[in-house]
Amino acid sequence: MEQLLEQIKNVNDTANGFIWGTFGIVFLLGTGIVCTIVTKCPQITRFGHIVKNTFGQLFKKDIHKKMDNDPGTLSQFQAVCIVHGFAHWMGGFVKIKSEKGEGTKPRMRRKRSTG
Repeated sequence: MEQLLEQIKNVNDTANGFIWGTFGIVFLLGTGIVCTIVTKCPQITRFGHIVKNTFGQLFKKDIHKKMDNDPGTLSQFQAVCIVHGFAHWMGGFVKIKSEKGEGTKPRMRRKRSTG
């Protein structure tokens, strides 16, 4: 079993070295530059539109009335609450590694005594 884990670790280290090495970083940057050129640089040419429709919407008073009339829409506060609650819910299933590399023991619920 130890030998298998060591082989998996070696394969993982080799793959990480390839992906996050010079080739992988150059490939990611090159892809980003090509996509920016092909789409005519929307990060710069559409900057005003982006700001107007994201940060500009936060300060409009009538946007909340519009959102209330649309069925199935969430406010920003509702979206943050959902994400925050999901993160806490998932935290119960994830074993957090300590600094020593040991996993924490999962908590077991005690059965209530009836009597």
